[in-house]
Amino acid sequence: NNFNSYGYWQLPWETFQFGLSTDLGMSEKKNNESTVQELLKSIILSGGYSYGYSVGQMKKLTIEGTDISYPSNSSWSMESDFYLNENAAILSSFAYSRMTEKLSIASFPSSFDLDLGLETMSLESGFRYHPIDAIHPLFVQLSFGIIRLNPVLENTSPRYLYKSFDKIAAGFVVPVKDLGVVVMPKVGLRTIFMESPFNGNRLSGYKQVELGLNAGYNF
Repeated sequence: NNFNSYGYWQLPWETFQFGLSTDLGMSEKKNNESTVQELLKSIILSGGYSYGYSVGQMKKLTIEGTDISYPSNSSWSMESDFYLNENAAILSSFAYSRMTEKLSIASFPSSFDLDLGLETMSLESGFRYHPIDAIHPLFVQLSFGIIRLNPVLENTSPRYLYKSFDKIAAGFVVPVKDLGVVVMPKVGLRTIFMESPFNGNRLSGYKQVELGLNAGYNF
């Protein structure tokens, strides 16, 4: 809801809800002596760093003589991966980053540039799958999340903006010998769904290509 773009009699309210669940008892191991119910195969807890390269409208959007861009930025994350079996996992992630919204405004008799700082926090959840047994470390994943944008300027209204996003990614889960330590290089495409700055009726997808590396422990 971007109320700056509407009159008070025309406020839109839209809710998008994503759910992902599984029966943790669906995987059963049977033998001649007993039946053992495996709730989880393993859990990987990790921390990581990624760098997002802005593309498309996020790199530059021109509206009525004003250029709007969100330059590439770094982010840090904490992630938990719950493996249901050898090939499938449910993942959850918390990430923090600082972004900049750059405005280049052409006005008569002169033009000027304005940089607005944005602190962001995001929560996401999704599903990971290892599709090729011969190259088992390889995975693909799809996730959805909510990102909170916090303008650095104290007098900004509204104070926080909450936007939805999705992310598709691929990478590798590489064990480090038999220590339980794993490293996960990955590449992904994140799309943040935000209203157009000058036309709140239009929803735009702001994209970043993210290169990341996580390191963690496999319990």
